[in-house]
Amino acid sequence: MRYDELCAQVTATIVDTIESGHAGTWLAPWHHNGTSGLFSPTNAATGRPYAGANILLLAIDALEAGYGDNTWATYKQWQHLGAAIATARLGITNNPRPDHAAYLEHWLNILGTDPKALFAVAAKAQAAVDHLASYNQPTAEGVAA
Repeated sequence: MRYDELCAQVTATIVDTIESGHAGTWLAPWHHNGTSGLFSPTNAATGRPYAGANILLLAIDALEAGYGDNTWATYKQWQHLGAAIATARLGITNNPRPDHAAYLEHWLNILGTDPKALFAVAAKAQAAVDHLASYNQPTAEGVAA
């Protein structure tokens, strides 16, 4: 999208939001109750505040959707944060285990004698995943059978 098209789209979004009544009651950003506020969105993954037109666009989205939190992230960032939560729940840590070196040495020995061993193992792992996935096939309506 060209810059002038982006500017026109942002302007149209602002005007539509104001005209629809979804803009809420305006309050100068320096008059706030000490909370992060609508006009100070932050990135969930980095903790950094958004800047420029993103502040206004995210505020409009938050008003229209009725979001109670002003924390935003990309889809991939939410995926990463979700994976971090899942691994924490499962007790998986980033701390090296005492047997990591021995495990790696074992695989290096196998690969030293059979360079194609990794492909055979990967094929068996894929077969296991395919087998497990076969238990949860979606129906035509997209709901698991």
